[in-house]
Amino acid sequence: VEKGTTLVQLRAEDDIAKLHALLATAVLADINYQRDLKQVKAQAVSQAVVDADFAALDSAKASAAQQSAASNCPVLAQP
Repeated sequence: VEKGTTLVQLRAEDDIAKLHALLATAVLADINYQRDLKQVKAQAVSQAVVDADFAALDSAKASAAQQSAASNCPVLAQP
């Protein structure tokens, strides 16, 4: 096999779709967290709710970042 020859090319469509879903989850988590920040000032929600939604936001961002990194390697070539 010659140097630089593509050995495997993965279908990126599934990974990209998963990334878009994870990004949408992160956007929703951010909306919930921002809403909670306003409501906690008015004592409409507890600090525990704010903390839980912050953790959900952080987790959603991490999942999206992990999927983004995985989506950037669809080709395996001969070194």
